[in-house]
Amino acid sequence: MPRADKQTLDSLNASAALFLGAAEKRFGVKLDFSEESLVIADDLISIFFKRRRKFSIVAAGFLGAYLGNAVIESVGGRWSSSRIIEKVGVVKGKVNPFAKALKRLENGTRDSFVHFVKGLKYTMTRSVDFARDRDRIAALRERLRSGGWDRILLGRISDSSEDPIVREELADALGRIGAGTIVPDLLSMLSNPETAPYAALALQRIPDERSLAPLLKLLRTSGSDSFLKMQAAMALGAVGKPEAVPDLVALLLDEDELVAHYASMGLSKMRPEFVEDAILGSGVLNSPERCIYGIFVLGETGSVKAVPRLIEFLFCLDEEVKEAAVRAFQVVTDERAFRPLSYLVSDKSSTIRVLSAYALAGFGKERALPYVRKLLNDPVKSARIHAEKLVYWLDNGLVPPRCI
Repeated sequence: MPRADKQTLDSLNASAALFLGAAEKRFGVKLDFSEESLVIADDLISIFFKRRRKFSIVAAGFLGAYLGNAVIESVGGRWSSSRIIEKVGVVKGKVNPFAKALKRLENGTRDSFVHFVKGLKYTMTRSVDFARDRDRIAALRERLRSGGWDRILLGRISDSSEDPIVREELADALGRIGAGTIVPDLLSMLSNPETAPYAALALQRIPDERSLAPLLKLLRTSGSDSFLKMQAAMALGAVGKPEAVPDLVALLLDEDELVAHYASMGLSKMRPEFVEDAILGSGVLNSPERCIYGIFVLGETGSVKAVPRLIEFLFCLDEEVKEAAVRAFQVVTDERAFRPLSYLVSDKSSTIRVLSAYALAGFGKERALPYVRKLLNDPVKSARIHAEKLVYWLDNGLVPPRCI
């Protein structure tokens, strides 16, 4: 595909500049094409997001041009004559930033620019570093707060005329942009059933002990409102106090499996000593349908106390349960698990083989490489690709990312 000519490049750069100019003029933040700026750009798109399709084509034009230049800055590549980014990363892939921009506007954070570029960087360069200058991101968000955008978002998530999906995205953005100064407003919103779920969603990113009691009250009186239970569970997990553990563990057996999933994510944010006895002593691990959530929590919290039970699950006949246990050992590196994991590198399931190799990588290069190299000749292509990445990271003294 021919390289973009000067006229095309000038047009693309002018379109990208429209977004940069709007960010500075309207929001008071000066952005560039760095990864840190991309994080803030995703916040700004959330503020803009209204689910009005008539804006999508125009907005996708300058957002796509901005995203394309950000991809080139982060991952490499070049614009082609057809406005596609080509020769991206070591695998020389292709990216259509305009299609991605349109999806971002239509679907919200499900098509986040940040997740997209992080995924590209991991896939195409093997790098897991992204937006490392956290101080710059914090400074840019402080600039948004000084411009009153946290207050504007508070007003919008309180507005019942806004589309519920838009309110969710705005609440998530408020959590990223906001600070402790808006917690009293969010606590007040928890007392209103109509605004409570959005306040709980924002509080997930602004954990505050003052929210513990009202969130627990909300959880216990939420009845059959699954969305409210999900957001309250996540917010309680972010607060991280042991008083919330019994209620969250009980939710792992909730009739709504999505609620159980969110409860497990909330519990996974807590310290292991707060949750491990509650999980091990509950009936969750004895439930064929729900034990995966208990395994997830024990793994994510790094519970060493749970290792014997987790090892038992490595030999479960249920593939989903076995997979959950192997994933847990990507976090819990314990000598007792080395031998069974090395056995599972030869499992009949390619997913189990790959996950076991990633878990073994936690034991270090010398011990892991002999088993990882077995997968270089695996009959499944994706397993071979994972093995090549693991060998590269281990040989170069890098810490492999988790396989998710």
